[in-house]
Amino acid sequence: MRWWNRCSHNRMGAIDAKPGAMETVTRSRITPLDWVSIILVAIGAINWGLVGLFEFDLVAAIFGQLSALSRIVYVLVAIAGVYLLVIASTRLSGRSTLGGRPDLPIGTG
Repeated sequence: MRWWNRCSHNRMGAIDAKPGAMETVTRSRITPLDWVSIILVAIGAINWGLVGLFEFDLVAAIFGQLSALSRIVYVLVAIAGVYLLVIASTRLSGRSTLGGRPDLPIGTG
């Protein structure tokens, strides 16, 4: 039985779960690796925005133009972006076993 068959709406329009419904619903948790990836991708997005708008490379300004450290940051941002694409595609397609429920609609698992 699907989770939405175990729920009803009350007079205010809110969903009231029937007994036993909440045991079937689990929330996906954002792991520490997810957080690190989100932060790295945000840094990359800000950096590309600065490059596009002002021709200013913040990573190169901090770590040096194509220094070993700046190249490491660029590679980590790229890996984080690919990781988030894979995680997003598996979670949205329902193939995830990373804490979500594949039988739940998007946004509930």
